[in-house]
Amino acid sequence: MRQVMNLLVDVAAELQKEALGANPEAYNQKVKAIREAYEVLDRSMVNQDAVPSATLREAMVLADFPLYFGHVLSRAFLKEYPEQESSWKTYTFADTVPDFRAVDRFRTDEMDTLVRRKELGEVKQTSVSESKISYSVEEYARGYTISWRTLVDDDMGEIKKFPQKLARTVGRFEADYVNALYDNATVKATLSGLGGNYYLDYALSINSLIHAYERFALRTDSKGNPISVAPVYLVTNPVWKLKVQEILGGVDTTLTMPAVPRVTKNLLQWIPDPYMSSTSEWFLFANPGDIPAVTVARMRGYEAPRMYMKAPDMVPIGSNGTGGGSPSWLTGSFAHGEIEFLVQDIIGAWNDATYVGVTDYHGILYSKGTSDL
Repeated sequence: MRQVMNLLVDVAAELQKEALGANPEAYNQKVKAIREAYEVLDRSMVNQDAVPSATLREAMVLADFPLYFGHVLSRAFLKEYPEQESSWKTYTFADTVPDFRAVDRFRTDEMDTLVRRKELGEVKQTSVSESKISYSVEEYARGYTISWRTLVDDDMGEIKKFPQKLARTVGRFEADYVNALYDNATVKATLSGLGGNYYLDYALSINSLIHAYERFALRTDSKGNPISVAPVYLVTNPVWKLKVQEILGGVDTTLTMPAVPRVTKNLLQWIPDPYMSSTSEWFLFANPGDIPAVTVARMRGYEAPRMYMKAPDMVPIGSNGTGGGSPSWLTGSFAHGEIEFLVQDIIGAWNDATYVGVTDYHGILYSKGTSDL
């Protein structure tokens, strides 16, 4: 029985080495088999390797990992789920502000057109009006604490990966934050109220995109002058992946005749957004460099999230009583032995009662996606 136990330990060690490069499905099957083997051994011999879970709950941070530290032999981490990422930076306009105070951004309207002047008649004067929006940034943060003991007992190196998890967490926060700037009931109602040039009710198809492209071409400024704006990015829920590939590949599968290339071939760039509130709805965005439909502000010097770790304050003393050693983050704090991490993100956007985070509605189109065209 002891030989079997040693064999399983060796296999577990090999699995740890192969964890990063192994096929996820095959790796997880091996882990499951080893776990089942341990259960059989635990029932057939004195359980000397079990660690009472009650002792783990003496420290809060250890209690966060009862499945990991509950048994020193039968623990192995499965591969983490792949994430669905959002490329919101592609279709939003990036602005930089100096500090936390609100900044103003202005736009001037076009002048009135020329009018006929009679001989010796007086010239009619015109004026230029301007509009203003204001926004600021806010700080968002999250901390995580582990104990020195937890780090020492982490023979698989999983706890040391938690800073990476915090980084992924801030990525999800940003994607959800940006999505809420335009994918909300207020903006949808506003675009619907602006009329057919900004709102459709058509399901995603080649014909509906052709119609939406026409809607962009009919847009005008506040003076009624036609503006040059065209959709560049198609934003949908990831469930539309295969349908979008058909559309942007220029193939209309609804045609009974042999499929022929259509005008939508390579017309748009698809951006899957896993935070979309509906699987049927979709948005079109213009180039943000031309028309900033949605603006995301960052503070100068903080253009990206930052990760911090609290500096250690425990200095080692030699056997002869002399100091001089350097503190290490692996030893934690002097008072409690904890190691603290923090992730910080400074981000902001417009928060309007009518448009929420849509800073220029000429650069966006929304479709409810419930009717066939």
